[in-house]
Amino acid sequence: MSSDDDDVTYAVVVNDEEQYSIWPQWRTPPAGWRWVGTAGSKNECLDYIESVWTDLRPLSLRRRMEQRALQPESFESLPPAIGDGGRTLVALLSQGEHPLRFCGRPDATAAALKAAIDAGIVLIHFTDTCGGTELALPLDRSACQLSSGNFDAAQGTVRLVGSLVLDGEAVTCCADVDLSTLAGSGRLATLSDRADSHATE
Repeated sequence: MSSDDDDVTYAVVVNDEEQYSIWPQWRTPPAGWRWVGTAGSKNECLDYIESVWTDLRPLSLRRRMEQRALQPESFESLPPAIGDGGRTLVALLSQGEHPLRFCGRPDATAAALKAAIDAGIVLIHFTDTCGGTELALPLDRSACQLSSGNFDAAQGTVRLVGSLVLDGEAVTCCADVDLSTLAGSGRLATLSDRADSHATE
């Protein structure tokens, strides 16, 4: 890829979760991504994505939420999702580190993770909750640490940081992902957690 983005023609790609990204037109899209038929400069492609990708939630998450809205009683009758004395997900995942993995559909690869990072939202699966917990994490680019990872060689570890609302509470998620396995560990931090942390510094 040219170091001068102005000389690169990009194409818009989309995956099965209806998440969008851009990819150099001369390169084959990563596994699980396909062309949508729009190409041009980087800014033109990003403008197109901004106009069509108005709901950043992955398709599977949207469908689950729609099902929940249509059949709330069936969800309310389920046991606590985390199976830990009824504690909320926020309470559980803000205590210590928890195993996780990157959810790439249909394939979880370092290239797919890079494409998700470029798109600004990554699907993280915490594996130690009852049934597992998937979070669509909108990234805070300024807080992420990507320089130690080599996506082309699938080596190194990257740190992904983003904020979202879970169980009605604003939280920050920090996830360290090994590019060779697409697995790692992470935790949530609430506003009160961050305030306590700053107070003790």
